[in-house]
Order: sequence, then structure tokens, then C-alpha cells
Amino acid sequence: MFVIVARFEVRPGEEDAFVALHESAGRVLSLSKGEAPSRELLNDARDPSTFISLARFPSREAAEQRTLEIKKDDWFRRLVSLSRQAPDVGLYRTAWKGK
Repeated sequence: MFVIVARFEVRPGEEDAFVALHESAGRVLSLSKGEAPSRELLNDARDPSTFISLARFPSREAAEQRTLEIKKDDWFRRLVSLSRQAPDVGLYRTAWKGK
């Protein structure tokens, strides 16, 4: 399993819009378009303007392809526009998974 992890520092006051973008994208994204089989958005309990986005992929190739495509995606550009700076994005692989 490969995971795209992105850390966003959202501009204060834009947190609800940031979450809403994730919710609306979740309703329209299709697995047939190579989207992640599961996605999750985490919010820092101590800093409500900090978010971590997780998108899990079954293969490295699928994750790398999405990483290349996402920067051209209007949805991603909108997320960045709500942020204080460009997000920190990385590709990780599962090293261990508990039950």
C-alpha cells in the first residue's frame, strides 16, 4: 500500500471551506479514474488550521501517477489557495499495519 501524505497550513478562517472541498471531492471522485481507494483528512487537535490529507493507493505506480496529475487539478489548486503556503507532499509506503 502506498500513501500520499500532504500537510496543509490553512489560512485562519478558511478551515470550513477547506473541509468542504474535501467533502465535495469525495462525492464526485471515481475509482475508475484511478483515484485512491480510501482518503482521509485529519485536523490537528491543537491547531485547527493544520490538516493532514491521506490518500491510499494499491500500487506505487498509481500513487505516483496521481502525484503528477494532482498539481494540474483545479481542486488541488483551490486547496492551495486556501493555504498559507504550498503543502508539504510526500509518498510513503506501508511498513507495518496493525489490526
